[in-house]
Amino acid sequence: MDVIRNVQVAKDDYERKKNKYGKPKYLDSSDEVPISENISSSTSCETKTAKRQVAHAMYLQPVGKIPNFEKLPSSKSHNSEIVEHHLEHAILYQNVTQLMEKREEFALIEDDFGPTLEKLMKDGKTPSFQNLVEACSTYDNTKDIEVHTKKSSSTCAYFMDRGLSQDEAKAYAFAIAFYTGAYSWAMSMEANFAIRRLTKQEQFYSDEARVDGKAAMIMYYLIKGLSHIDFYWGEVIELGLSKYVVLWVDDNIFDGGWENKRHMEKASTLGTRVNVHFVPKSNTESALTFLRSEFGQRLKNSNTFRIVTDMKRTNESLPSTAGVRLIHEARELGFHQTCLIFTGHEESAYEKLIKQFGTKNPEGVKVTQDDAELEKFVIFNGS
Repeated sequence: MDVIRNVQVAKDDYERKKNKYGKPKYLDSSDEVPISENISSSTSCETKTAKRQVAHAMYLQPVGKIPNFEKLPSSKSHNSEIVEHHLEHAILYQNVTQLMEKREEFALIEDDFGPTLEKLMKDGKTPSFQNLVEACSTYDNTKDIEVHTKKSSSTCAYFMDRGLSQDEAKAYAFAIAFYTGAYSWAMSMEANFAIRRLTKQEQFYSDEARVDGKAAMIMYYLIKGLSHIDFYWGEVIELGLSKYVVLWVDDNIFDGGWENKRHMEKASTLGTRVNVHFVPKSNTESALTFLRSEFGQRLKNSNTFRIVTDMKRTNESLPSTAGVRLIHEARELGFHQTCLIFTGHEESAYEKLIKQFGTKNPEGVKVTQDDAELEKFVIFNGS
């Protein structure tokens, strides 16, 4: 019933908002493919302590179209990287700056939620399994807490196998058991309150939007727990509509056994610190297509955009210099952000940089084979 109720609330809210923000331009023509962005905010709900009302919306918002898509080469391909070669020809209903503003209108929480949550945590109890159980007891009765405890006792081994302490493992498992119970919608509401409390969206909402330390602790462990669960790697076109973006180019990036996959996943297991969107590409032309598109052009002057590339890509006509050619072409397009060449042959990479740029140390270009340096780079820890 909660699902049905929330969907109806979303529909009602959409009808109210479309007059204020403008009706989305849904496409009637079968030969145009829409590009969508996920828009979400919170719902109304009642807890033991308070009743709060906030507009809810969860739906795909069309942001543009690719004209005559059905007539384009490979339009019926299920390979997302082939299809997205047409991305630079997309016509947006609004420019990308306006789209980012639209995300803020709907209070998307992913960019700033981590730092906001950590600020809220400073005023509460020290994170621990015992304090988490106490926090969840605010929402659930003793019987439900016992159910969560039993369930998490059997699942915490998953997290311990990943090198986490027993207390962390128990807390992650318990938070997920709690969330998948009756109060997932309540935590979703609290999450939106949290981010709105400390962002400029606060001016649009009443003083009712307050999050205590108990709710913050539950969200903290939930996020950390979910971030350690194995990733599903499907083929989705990433548009880079977030604050922190890394364009990562590697000829094996879509392979299931790609050796650097763990670095992306480790960056995500930081959970509450930064939220990085990775834009994966397997070759130079796909990367340049993204950079030439309006989505890439938005990042041209961003100090929270970076590029990672390998040096050799066997799927290109000049495989041994693919990495330096990508950086050269990116510079030609006006992208002067920091780039990292991640390679197992540093000396060879420096030689290729000299041939391409006339120096082994062109401005804003780093070379490393060190995993720790790579991980620091992709989480924006240092220059």
